[in-house]
Parts: sequence; C-alpha cells; structure tokens
Amino acid sequence: MIRELQKKQLKKVFIILAIAVAIGGFFGYFSKMAVIDLVKGPVPLTEESNLEELEGSYVSWELKYPLGEFIEIKKKTRVRGYTSSPRRSRAGYVALDPEREILIAVELPAKRDEEVEAQMDLFYEAMESGKELPQTGLSVKGELVKLDLESRKYFLSALRGTGLSDLVDGDVYQITDGEIKGDAPETIIFITGFVVLLLVLLFGELFLTIKKSVKKTFESYINANPSITMEAMENDFAQAEKVGGIWVGRRWTYGQMLDHYFIDNSQLVYAHIREESGRNGTSYWFCWNMLDGTQEKVSANEKNCRKLLEITARMPHVVASNSPEMAYLYQHNREQFLNLRYRGQEDAPSDL
Repeated sequence: MIRELQKKQLKKVFIILAIAVAIGGFFGYFSKMAVIDLVKGPVPLTEESNLEELEGSYVSWELKYPLGEFIEIKKKTRVRGYTSSPRRSRAGYVALDPEREILIAVELPAKRDEEVEAQMDLFYEAMESGKELPQTGLSVKGELVKLDLESRKYFLSALRGTGLSDLVDGDVYQITDGEIKGDAPETIIFITGFVVLLLVLLFGELFLTIKKSVKKTFESYINANPSITMEAMENDFAQAEKVGGIWVGRRWTYGQMLDHYFIDNSQLVYAHIREESGRNGTSYWFCWNMLDGTQEKVSANEKNCRKLLEITARMPHVVASNSPEMAYLYQHNREQFLNLRYRGQEDAPSDL
C-alpha cells in the first residue's frame, strides 16, 4: 500500500525536478548566462586591458573621443497589427582609444544621440583650437565584440580620406552599449526574476511533496486511532477496486492525489461528479464530501469519474448522485440530507 502510493509521490518529485532542470537549462542556454556578467558588473577597460582576451565580456569604458558615425541601425515596430516605418534604433561610431592608440567602434542607442554629438563637438573644437582635449567622456557599458565583416566594411569606409586607417590593424572591436549577450540589462533582470519565481514555486512544491510523507501520514493516523492497525489498512488496500489513481476499499479510499492519501469511508456522506467547461473542453472532478463538511476532490476523465460514482454508490450510508436536487439539499439542508442515508432512515436513488 505505502510503496504503491509512494511510487506516484516519487514520480511527482522526478517530474518537478525535470521541469526545474529544463527551465534552468533553457534559461542558461538562451541567455548565455548573461545574468552572471550583470551581477559581476562590467570590467573596466584600462590601459593594460587586452581586448582580445576580453572579447565577449561585459565591459565599461569612457568614450572621450568619438570621431563620427559609421552605421545607422533602424527597426520597425508593430503596434495593434500595424507596422511602422523603420526608425533609428541605434548607431555605431568610430572612436579613438588613446590607451591602445587604435580605433574602436562604439554602438549606442538612439536615445544617446545628443550626448555623443555634444562629446564629438567638444573633441573637434579642441582639435581645431589647439586646446586641451576633453578629459571626461560618456560612460558606456556593454559587451565587447568583434565587428562582423559587413560592419567592418562600413567602419573602414568611414575612414577613407581621413588618414586614420593606419590606426586599424586587424580586427576591429566594438562596445555595444546597453547590451549583454544581445539583451538589455532590463530584459535580463525581468527574465531572470521570472525564472527565479518559477523555480521558487517548483521547489516549494517539491518541499511540500517530500514533507508530505506517505508512511508518516499513515503512522500518525494509526497512532491517533489505536483500534486500527497497519495490517488492517494493508488488507483493505489489497482488496480495493482500482480506478485510475484511486483505490476504493471497504473501509478506506486511497490515492496519492488525496490530501492525506486516504479517506475514511465511514465519514463519507456525499459523492458526486463536477464538470467544468472551458475553451479547451470539459474537465471532470470526482468529489467526496465528508461528515465534517470538508471535501476531497481529484481530477479524472469522465469514464473514471463514472466508475468511481458507481463503486461509491454501493456504500449504503453514502448519497452518490449527480442530481441537482441532491446538491441543493446538501448545501441548504444538511440535516435532512444526512437523514437520507447516513442516518439510515431511507435510501436515496443513485443516478449512474
């Protein structure tokens, strides 16, 4: 009995763990573990930093000397079924990296256009007037990547006639401001929070499932009822009729889906089937109503619900019926309802 019920409990535990692993793996694979970079924070690019070694890392840098735009990125937005015309989303700029004496690319969101234009004006004004170059710049934080071939072509094209091509040697690195592994930090935080919430709920369910020990539940019941033995319950279970995941015995009804794994049939007064209609069809619940007013219910297909109703109807003290009249009487006149069968005054019909 206990072993049989534990099988379903273990199955539930494994299902929960499998779902948790799947969610964690899915999140890790598609996010490329960007949340780790976000938590650790950006690595500052200093004079000693090696760009090749930091490729793919989340970095921070001060953009002091932007030279000009080399690429514009436009995106379409879709609202209520309508697609807007392409709008400026981001832009790539050529920038001087004085620490390494090279040119790098910095991609910034369109909302920072005015900032970078103002910094560019400061740089060119200082160059033309011979004044000191700007000592501060724009803070940029994002992933350090190599420009792809097409973007590199635009980058080099922007340098024609400037005499700065000598500052490009081999790969061109770009800081993609406001993105880590292709996602904005806000998106990463939202997705991470959602995944964490799912995992908390899953592990909470796992804890409750493990805590709800089958063996301890039966032992507690037997300890509270000295006239009942484990052997008696085992014998009753062995002779019970199995319907889906429910075993209906003479003295008790058993099931892993039940709150306490079993029902004391002597306390059962009313059994019925509840139907719930939705977009995806009709779902069925088999309900047991107890003498103390509590209810146990399990989800089952219609065939199994009908079978459970048929078996329960054999109990002489139980009203097993789907009739609206019985449901109304149970809800509004409990005393009269109990007199139908539980108190043995008369029989009530069973619609099967």
